[in-house]
Amino acid sequence: MVIIRLHTLSSRVPKLQDAAAVARLIYICDEDAFKPGENGEETLKASWQQHYFCLSSDAWMIVAKPDELVGYADVRPEPDSAFQAFIQTLYVHPKYQNRGIETLLVRLGEERARQLSTQASSRLRIAVRSDNRLLSDTIQLEGYQLVRQFLRVNVTRAQLALQTLGASAEQITLDVALPLANGKNTLSEQRRLAVSTVTQYDIYEKVSGTGSMQAVEQVSSLQCTLVG
Repeated sequence: MVIIRLHTLSSRVPKLQDAAAVARLIYICDEDAFKPGENGEETLKASWQQHYFCLSSDAWMIVAKPDELVGYADVRPEPDSAFQAFIQTLYVHPKYQNRGIETLLVRLGEERARQLSTQASSRLRIAVRSDNRLLSDTIQLEGYQLVRQFLRVNVTRAQLALQTLGASAEQITLDVALPLANGKNTLSEQRRLAVSTVTQYDIYEKVSGTGSMQAVEQVSSLQCTLVG
């Protein structure tokens, strides 16, 4: 049984002017979420204004008084998918983890994916840093299964020693797929290589049906626990 303790928090829809605060929260939770040298605020604003994304219905913020951002999540269609699939991202400030916020955000994302789905069932995927055991355990309790892993590699161009890439210290980001062995890859979660970083992410997936009223009721009851 999951206990939700959100009595000093409230939920609201993000606005464009919240991009800076959300970008800071994302960086606190995962410093590799943005590409090296990238302006997180501008990147976030651009993603919020994509034609397939509606900020007023596809994203959520959890705030503490006086308007301190402690949680954020959004859900959007997965591009170029052979079947209907959605991707959810979620972040909870380390000081507010393990209070049920993760569970609430996951279920809000699931309900929105069901609303957006045009098929009898859809897949919802969540990518989690391998060292974020709390979030991994939470989403597994919600019925998600590990289906894939990948590495996010930040490498300086100078280190690659390729003339075509130039000799500057500018960095590039690579996502490298990893095969699963017995359900889990044994590579260490993060390895610092001189002027490079390697971060491992786990992708969890859950198949959701449009007729799952139990999940709808769970989301509604959780929302009622949010007291300003």
